[in-house]
Amino acid sequence: MQVLFYSVAFISLVFGSVYIFVVLKVSAGWKKIPVFEPVKQLPSTSVSVIIAARNEEKNILRCLDSLVKQDYPTDLFEIIVVDDHSLDSTALLVQVAGAKSSNVKIKLFKAADLGSSPGGKKNALKVGIANSSGKLIVATDADCIMGNKWLSAISGFYEEHQPKMIIGPVAAYDETPGFGSLQSMELMALMAFSGVFCQKNKPIMSNGANLAYERSAFTEVAGFDGIDHIASGDDVLLMDKFVQQFPGQVKFLRSQAAIVRTKVQLTFGSFLHQRIRWASKGMSNISAISAIVAVLVGGINIVLFFNLLLSFFYGKFAVVFLAILVLKFIADHVLLSTVSVFFNKQIHTVNILVSQFFYSFSVVLILLLGIRKKYVWKDRIVYGK
Repeated sequence: MQVLFYSVAFISLVFGSVYIFVVLKVSAGWKKIPVFEPVKQLPSTSVSVIIAARNEEKNILRCLDSLVKQDYPTDLFEIIVVDDHSLDSTALLVQVAGAKSSNVKIKLFKAADLGSSPGGKKNALKVGIANSSGKLIVATDADCIMGNKWLSAISGFYEEHQPKMIIGPVAAYDETPGFGSLQSMELMALMAFSGVFCQKNKPIMSNGANLAYERSAFTEVAGFDGIDHIASGDDVLLMDKFVQQFPGQVKFLRSQAAIVRTKVQLTFGSFLHQRIRWASKGMSNISAISAIVAVLVGGINIVLFFNLLLSFFYGKFAVVFLAILVLKFIADHVLLSTVSVFFNKQIHTVNILVSQFFYSFSVVLILLLGIRKKYVWKDRIVYGK
């Protein structure tokens, strides 16, 4: 047991030390990302907002309402919703919204009518892009809302910097105390990592709820070809293709006007399925730096879990557990306190402490459940590759 203890203790302290170093560096790096302030001028870029929607009758109208209220010139943007084999009234609601919108064009395409079976988000996005006319494709999700300057911020950033892809910030809304707050904090931390590594021209993640790219560049990287066999990854895996094809031309947009707000998962079951879906993208399909960060973040949570578990059998493990817990808590508190200012969120110390236990347990459970490579998403059973 002594040999096991010293081995685990050494590995744990290495993980803890590296983790706190990286997280504190990210916290400092976030402050250095320039806040984009668009120059006041008339935009000239045509934009196509693409939404792949499946069973979103509870959310789609709120999303469309925030889109038609954009302050962007109505002759320069269109909204395209692709119904991904919905089993509810999503398509009908989009049609009604389109009929009521007198200024902004809302187009509806049904993947099922176009022979796009068995469906999936990437396929729905392909349908939308193929039927779009904008120079800049802006992808978001049906359960998202955004401020009225969202498109202006994205277009202004594009016209000023000319990137091939723009990664936009995403935050949670209507999060419930407790479980919802934990997910909100996690999302802010992910945005910090996304922004800082992107600023260093080493993008590691993106979010399909707020992602823009040149239509011509999408064609140049052959779209989703080569990654379409993976159910998820319309954001990160596509981003990796852009990074390889256009080094230094994938940028993070730090602007409060560009924030998209998305719903958190309401149940622990849906949360697990979402995380298994994220994990299904596969370590072999992401960059080396992304894999290293994933191993570090996942590893520190696994270290916490097993030190806590082993402490019940050998008391000395409790000392290691407490040491790692304190290190991780301090690093997470610094990061979240820094990033929350941008997202205008309040951070509570108790929630950060609870998150240490919640995510150490969740990561292990997700790894175990992910072995089956099977999950449920949007009332559809998906088998990972």
